[in-house]
Amino acid sequence: MPRDISEFKIPTKEVIEKYNETGEIPYGCLEDFYKNRKRDKIWWTSIIGELGFPYFSFDKKTIYNLGEDYPYNLTTEQKKIFDEENPFWRDFFGG
Repeated sequence: MPRDISEFKIPTKEVIEKYNETGEIPYGCLEDFYKNRKRDKIWWTSIIGELGFPYFSFDKKTIYNLGEDYPYNLTTEQKKIFDEENPFWRDFFGG
């Protein structure tokens, strides 16, 4: 089920400073969003220290887990965008 970004731990300034000083990894925090290509509409992220499928978002507010939410919890338009930008994952899941 898609989750709101407020459900995730976001690294605070203090957590980042501690990491910079000690190298202690802030497990459980959401990593920075990034795009594979500038033209992409999908933002990718993951949770520090968590193994498994990555997370993605169309707006950086609603977060989808690739393994749990694709394709069932996407709108028709979101699935179309996802499939165009990510043919590997489309084919992987038999899209």
